[in-house]
Amino acid sequence: MNGPKRKQAPRYVLTDIQNAVEGDPRGCVITRRALNDAASMGFDDIDVYTAIGELEKTDFQESLPSDLCPGAFQDVYRLQQFEGWDIYCKVQMIVPGRPVVISFKPWGRP
Repeated sequence: MNGPKRKQAPRYVLTDIQNAVEGDPRGCVITRRALNDAASMGFDDIDVYTAIGELEKTDFQESLPSDLCPGAFQDVYRLQQFEGWDIYCKVQMIVPGRPVVISFKPWGRP
């Protein structure tokens, strides 16, 4: 049996994610891996929050099923030319007002 399929529309409302981050960044969770990947590009958590704020609806790429949370999806965005980098940013918001940045790395890197 096949698992959930990728979706071509965002699962989460981008402005809800951005408003949650802007309203209280401490409510936004950045996974350790995402923070480490951000640091490898010279970014810190504040830069990740800034990047989330700069995302546009047109940056959306796909929505993928979560491997760890059955029924949940993760929206993938490509932020081009953020401080000279093309960024792969994967976010999820299972709990309203509590976005999670799953990935934040150079676009095209596994």
